[in-house]
Amino acid sequence: CKYTIYNNSIAIPEVIIMAILGTMIQTKRKELGLIQEKLAEKIGKTAGYVGQIERGISYPSYSTLLQLVEV
Repeated sequence: CKYTIYNNSIAIPEVIIMAILGTMIQTKRKELGLIQEKLAEKIGKTAGYVGQIERGISYPSYSTLLQLVEV
């Protein structure tokens, strides 16, 4: 199990970080009134990939994260 050090003291499993990030992305997408297909179109990815990110299965690259922030 991979761990990420947070605040130089707490080790948080990467799986949990991915799940939290995915939930945050899904929440924001819904606030914007977008379906996965439209969000995917805006960032040049597939709807399946967006779904994987939202479920915490795939971790987006730094460039994909930047694209998501700009939506």
